[in-house]
Amino acid sequence: MMKTVICCYYLENTGDYPKRDVFLKGRRGHDLVHLLNQITCDCFSDAYLANIPAAKADITFLRNDPKLSTILQILSDFGQSARYYNLNVVLNEKDPGPSPDQEWQKFELEVLKEDSTYLDRIGDPSQRDSIHRQINMTLTIQCEKLARALARLLTIGGLGSQAKQISPHTHHFLFLMDDQLGKTNYENVYI
Repeated sequence: MMKTVICCYYLENTGDYPKRDVFLKGRRGHDLVHLLNQITCDCFSDAYLANIPAAKADITFLRNDPKLSTILQILSDFGQSARYYNLNVVLNEKDPGPSPDQEWQKFELEVLKEDSTYLDRIGDPSQRDSIHRQINMTLTIQCEKLARALARLLTIGGLGSQAKQISPHTHHFLFLMDDQLGKTNYENVYI
């Protein structure tokens, strides 16, 4: 979705899709942090930020939300090299890169720490489902807010007619209100 937004931005602003060199190659091509930075620098025009109140909230979230940053960094690391972490360890690589399991566990612990009773809950086997729901809900909300911000760019962000043609595929996210975040059963949504 981020690459689609960037392509629409280039098409609207240059009359052509971006050349391959706009997107990093190889492992770096999976750098979601880089892609999001490119979007927040290029695609949020002054007019969009001035005329659409939600755009200000979106760019603030995209640039400053620590959970989103952590999620994107973990996924970027995984896409770039961490998916080979265990193989790198077996092969005695000098720097096997970050362990995706350890990074994800750190993120999960940070989410759990938002509840002051987390230590009691971790020690109680009957809380296992509740803990998983809390972590999944947090992850879902962050992903939905990211998708909603990107859907807004495609629909009302001034990215041109191609973006508007693509935007119906993002309508579920476009119309998500804050009180609906984390509540969608995606088995019943056709995107």
